[in-house]
Amino acid sequence: MVAAFLRLYRLRFGYAHSVADYDGGVYLGSSLELVDGRVPYRDFVLVHPPVITLLFTPLALAAKAIGAAQAMGLAKILTALAGAASVPLVGRLVRERGPVVVGLACAVTALQGDAVASAYSPLLEPWLVLFCLVGAVLAFDGGRVRAGRPLLWAGMFFGLAAATKIWALAPILAFVLVCGPRRRTYLGGMAAGFLVPVLPFLLAAPRAFVHEVLTVQLLRTTDGPRTPEALRLLHMFGSPAPTGADPSVGRAALLAGVAMIVVGLALAWLRTWRRATPLDRFALVGAVLVVVSMLVPDVFYWHYAAFSTPFLVLAAVAPAAHLQRPGRRAWSAVLALAVLGLAVAMTHRDLRSYRMLNDHAAVDAVVPPGACLVSSEASAAIAQDRYGSTDPGCPVLVDPFGTVLALTGGRTPSAAALRDPRVRGFWLALYRRADYLYLTRPRSPVVPSDAVLRAYLSTHFRIVPIRSGGTLYERVDGR
Repeated sequence: MVAAFLRLYRLRFGYAHSVADYDGGVYLGSSLELVDGRVPYRDFVLVHPPVITLLFTPLALAAKAIGAAQAMGLAKILTALAGAASVPLVGRLVRERGPVVVGLACAVTALQGDAVASAYSPLLEPWLVLFCLVGAVLAFDGGRVRAGRPLLWAGMFFGLAAATKIWALAPILAFVLVCGPRRRTYLGGMAAGFLVPVLPFLLAAPRAFVHEVLTVQLLRTTDGPRTPEALRLLHMFGSPAPTGADPSVGRAALLAGVAMIVVGLALAWLRTWRRATPLDRFALVGAVLVVVSMLVPDVFYWHYAAFSTPFLVLAAVAPAAHLQRPGRRAWSAVLALAVLGLAVAMTHRDLRSYRMLNDHAAVDAVVPPGACLVSSEASAAIAQDRYGSTDPGCPVLVDPFGTVLALTGGRTPSAAALRDPRVRGFWLALYRRADYLYLTRPRSPVVPSDAVLRAYLSTHFRIVPIRSGGTLYERVDGR
């Protein structure tokens, strides 16, 4: 209940409908395109596997009756509930360890700052965690690996997780390493769980699917500075420095806390490794692989840490049961205080800072329904029920950020990447076919601006003065 409250709290005061969050617009936008007959990878760029598109397809169908903005609100509520569901699933995995361990595990999972914040928008991480934990619950019984049909279903849910985001390969590999002779059943289920949702899209556009989902993500680079490892560790094991505090002092203090937590867990595992169950070892190996996978890429975003939370929690509480034996109460107390301290540190996030109420309300007063509107953020058009066009010649742009990645072979959008001729040519083609352009001001630039593009805008469009979070252009001349 606490987890659900924290994740649903931000959806009050109209937040569920009026906020234009970039990623949520991409995922719901891909579903809206799919129900209109346009297929991801073949007809537009999507740099993630298709499960999130399929999950939101019922909402996209409902949008025909209730509007895209209301469908976005429902998508946010469902994502918040999916994130909250991770708490009882973690508790179910460790329930044989006693109420103290269950309470600690559930508390950290419910309170972790990035896991809570990742539910404010339809992000992939809550769904990815949900599928992995359901798979783990089906795979383990009392810490031991199940056999037969439950293990087959476990593999299917892990496969479904991989079809949501390729990061699921880390816990999949961890399970393969610890499940012993039952790998064939598990791998068969995993293959089915992955291929059933993926195969239709792979067959529709094999080259584009491989390029966008695998090649672009594996070769993804940035022209700017690499995200510091210290910042990544702070998000995975704690949270950023408090708002208004000296960043250097706050970061140093939190890094010291992270170091203490890691050392404490390492010592606890050294004392209990021989008595570790397969579930314990899966949790430890999974946590190590997930953390390593977070440290390797050039770019790290805060919500990535939500994926590491359940594995770090399970790895942290795994030694607890073994350290609760008579004569080791001191160890139990130290471990309990460390885990509770971790929970307190992880909640050090300002809930209000995530209420990014971008005002796009002026757009619907100018753009008629069904007009050919091209927006640099799909969510901005969705928030005003102006997503989608009745014009069959209107271009489809679901993910400008991902489109830059796909066009440049994995370069994160930046001033240098936007100078690529392929990116400039793509946007010029959009300009030539659009009746309205709505260009927002995202944190990462996604729209190039050179002399040719500026000249086309000044010749064929006029700026409509609106009070909004972006610039609205209306066509005044022919294409």
